[in-house]
Amino acid sequence: MQCDSITMVMKMKSNFRIGKRVRELRAERGFSQEQLALEAEITAAYLSQIERDERNPTVRMIAKLCAVLDVSLSEFFAPEEYEREPVDPICTQIVHRLKGCSEEEKTAVLELIEQVFRIQQMR
Repeated sequence: MQCDSITMVMKMKSNFRIGKRVRELRAERGFSQEQLALEAEITAAYLSQIERDERNPTVRMIAKLCAVLDVSLSEFFAPEEYEREPVDPICTQIVHRLKGCSEEEKTAVLELIEQVFRIQQMR
């Protein structure tokens, strides 16, 4: 695992832009700047500055953004040559909304979704 990380870092382009990567992930996952900023507990203005590479976020801030975007730090910094799984922004939003829910609430949502699928099959 460590060798893979070292290889990945060595293959990284020297001009890796954090802001570009944040904007890319945010768009893939269907977040507006305001939504991501709210979830990451920062201002939309600060997020905008990060995305324009006008501010250099700390590793802690990048980790916070990654947590909201449901991406690991290693995936965040993965070079473009590495194949990334396609992201479904709607599924990402659903998973994100369920993160703070109790098991009981998650079960209720799952049952609701199953009911919707049953109704669709009856048509």
